[in-house]
Amino acid sequence: MIFFSFDIALRVISWPSHVACNYLREPLNMLDVVAVTPYYIQYIVSVASLPARVDVVAVLRASRLLRMVRIFRFVRHSEELFQIIRFVYETRKQLGIIYVFSQIIILLFGSAMYYAEGGEQFESILTSCWWSLVT
Repeated sequence: MIFFSFDIALRVISWPSHVACNYLREPLNMLDVVAVTPYYIQYIVSVASLPARVDVVAVLRASRLLRMVRIFRFVRHSEELFQIIRFVYETRKQLGIIYVFSQIIILLFGSAMYYAEGGEQFESILTSCWWSLVT
């Protein structure tokens, strides 16, 4: 966490206009700051021994998932990642058809295995569908 805070501090200091408010106007920069703040809030609550509600702490921990969005910053710097995203977007109909057919095949083979085993090996059709998916 210290590394991320240090990174943000260096970017604020080296921002061209030398004003931190302009740095926070960029959406991805704002996201970086929002992703780091739950750690500090939780740290202050624990150090000060303030009675914090469990819901607030859980929300703060869940908000740490915002850091995962930082990965999308790399897309604009990598032509290969941009090509992959463009490929998935252009072939979304074909990928949807493949998804539907694979679900039908999993359901058919899972049901067939459930009835072929007579309910002895699998507890339900869903467990046999899981077997069909992983095999």
